[in-house]
Amino acid sequence: MTITRTLTDIPENEKDEVIRDFESEGAVTQFIDQGGGLWTVIATFDDEKQKPEIATNVQNADKAADTLARTIWGEARGESREGKEAVASVILNRLKKPTRFGGTIEEVCLKPSQFSCWNDNDPNLPKLKAVDVNDANFVECLSIAQAAVSGNLADSTIGADHYHTTTVSPDWSINKTPCITIGNHLFYNNIS
Repeated sequence: MTITRTLTDIPENEKDEVIRDFESEGAVTQFIDQGGGLWTVIATFDDEKQKPEIATNVQNADKAADTLARTIWGEARGESREGKEAVASVILNRLKKPTRFGGTIEEVCLKPSQFSCWNDNDPNLPKLKAVDVNDANFVECLSIAQAAVSGNLADSTIGADHYHTTTVSPDWSINKTPCITIGNHLFYNNIS
């Protein structure tokens, strides 16, 4: 199975960087001149090449999947399955930078001020802690999380380790170009 991503309105001076980013993640790219100095870049990924590397130190897969599912639910319960999978991919991609984000799924998800759904002042935190398998949306999040923990979730984010909703502009995103937009989230693989 393949995954295809299309980015439009890429300025001429960013086209080569976007193509390099896609190709570094294993994509085959095509580009189309839209005219006026803008380009469309089409990247095709082989699912097998896009399976994220996950931490080998998962002590308790059920606990990791539960924490990941709650994070997905808290951050993206209003998104499509693809949007929820993208949030899971960001968490897995952060595992590749353990000194910055944490070395386990639980550490990444629960690191202070990283995922707002876990912030003490988030009004949805009690709901996040209480949600269970009687909630169909949570069941979907749990399914995604179990696939992620077992290494069977393809990364549709092109290696993103940051994202935000389209309704906010965090300081860290200023002058940065998202690598992909999925649903109501902008994803970034270029945040230092």
